[in-house]
Amino acid sequence: MQRRKAFGPIIATAALVLATLTVPLAVRAEGPAPATAVPEAAVDLIAVVDQGPRGNGYDGQKIQFLKRDADWRTDAAAAWTLDIPGEYGWGHVTDVKTRIAPNGDQVVLVSAGGGMVGAFTYPGGDLVWSADTRRSGCGKEHNPHSIELIPRVPGVRDGGQYVVADSKGYVIYYPVGVKKPKCKKVASAHGVLYSDGRLWAVGYNGLFQYDILVDDLRKVGRMLTVKGFQGGHDLAPDRGSARHGFWVTDHNRLYTFDKYAGDSRFKVVRGPKGGSCVKSVGDRGGEVAETRPCRTNGMGAPAQRCQEKYQTHVVDFYTGNARAERKLRPAGCFYKARPVVWDYY
Repeated sequence: MQRRKAFGPIIATAALVLATLTVPLAVRAEGPAPATAVPEAAVDLIAVVDQGPRGNGYDGQKIQFLKRDADWRTDAAAAWTLDIPGEYGWGHVTDVKTRIAPNGDQVVLVSAGGGMVGAFTYPGGDLVWSADTRRSGCGKEHNPHSIELIPRVPGVRDGGQYVVADSKGYVIYYPVGVKKPKCKKVASAHGVLYSDGRLWAVGYNGLFQYDILVDDLRKVGRMLTVKGFQGGHDLAPDRGSARHGFWVTDHNRLYTFDKYAGDSRFKVVRGPKGGSCVKSVGDRGGEVAETRPCRTNGMGAPAQRCQEKYQTHVVDFYTGNARAERKLRPAGCFYKARPVVWDYY
């Protein structure tokens, strides 16, 4: 297993410098030498946001890539681990995405409720970009819940901008090389996603879309919603959709979303795969992975191991609309889980 410690003994001065900069840095992650890498073509990996056993997320929190078909009750299931100490605003990790940076590197995007967001190289674990939303100027309180990286599109845009959904009410846009980000109000912003040249965000009552400018985001049209939508939470590509649709979750439902379907954009997913409490959803073009903490918290693990109702030891996998498998990791306290896929669609 490859294991990286995001900061290790990089003393407070270095961490505080990282907290103030929004331009790319190259800081070597400390930690033990990596084991042999898992051949990506041979092993399907699931990226999990493990908030650690304590409710405040500071104890043992990590981003981990687990082998889909391994026994998750064993240490051997972990192919790669990025330990993230809770100091300096990195407490309470909330999101992970796997992306290709404009320079071609594979990067792991991470947000933390304490205020920090960043990008780490894979598999090296180098922190190559970070920002502190508490210094963004976007409101007084901050709780980043999601992060996205705008890709390079040859002949269209250079890419490299980062976008953050802050549940305290903003989408925060970080243009390349600019220290002062742009703030876009979105009530209870919980998810951001790049798709087909636009940036999408999910807030409490629905979806918003933005044109991507070099130094700003420009809102397009009205909020898109459907009757009963309340408490929007996750936004992910539906890789089985030929029309580049989305998965969208709120408090009570899972939806598919077709941005080209006019008034029929939202479709409620029925049956076992749908319903309430889906904190995260993702697929690689077939099998769908979900975390649903309020139905699985504490299941099959030591009592009270995860102290928060939005944490779980379990990831459910669905084929079609039927649950194919439930994977249990007793030592995990998951918030989100996504298949490791590096491209955007």
